[in-house]
Amino acid sequence: MFRFLLILFVAYIIWKIIEPYLKKSSTDKFDVKGKRTQKNLHIDPDKIEDAKFKDIDDQDKS
Repeated sequence: MFRFLLILFVAYIIWKIIEPYLKKSSTDKFDVKGKRTQKNLHIDPDKIEDAKFKDIDDQDKS
């Protein structure tokens, strides 16, 4: 049983050492080229309304 736990521990340590290199190589594959298209938002300030909030009484729920 002790030998099995020792093998698992060594495998975990090896995986933690190798893992960053595997992640780095998989993310380097994708090169994004070009510009990001942005939509121009034409918002009329006269059409913006403020929200009206109503207070809630917590005493009625008890």
